[in-house]
Amino acid sequence: MHVPYKSTHLLSITLDDIDSVPIFHYKGEEIKEKVRVSFDWKTTDDNCTYPTYILLEHVDKPIRLGFNTKTIQHNHPIEEG
Repeated sequence: MHVPYKSTHLLSITLDDIDSVPIFHYKGEEIKEKVRVSFDWKTTDDNCTYPTYILLEHVDKPIRLGFNTKTIQHNHPIEEG
């Protein structure tokens, strides 16, 4: 009997080796059908506090003629031009 993954963590990333597909759990739910994943964290220094950046783009539900994606994103960096 499979026991569902339960966690109180916001994000959990498991990587078996450097070439494997990462397994992501967001708010305890596994994010499957990943399209694009980004995670960036940088330590705070004397000049700035850097927010953690998370982007998880995944296929919502395959449909007959293609697919739609959903994006979970936190703290998107705004670049000044």
